Amino acid sequence: PPETIAHEYWEEVMILSGELTDLRLGQTFTAGMYACRPPGMKHGPYRSESGCSMLVFIR
Repeated sequence: PPETIAHEYWEEVMILSGELTDLRLGQTFTAGMYACRPPGMKHGPYRSESGCSMLVFIR
């Protein structure tokens, strides 16, 4: 089963199209929404019924 994950780097994410639901938070993210996660921040698991395109920067 999917679990939360965390990275050792900064992660910036922009939803370009479609939708993505955070199953833990019960929140759906749609086109134009942006997130910036610092190192160690737990996130996910995610699901998308229709699919999505994202632009992801890691640093």
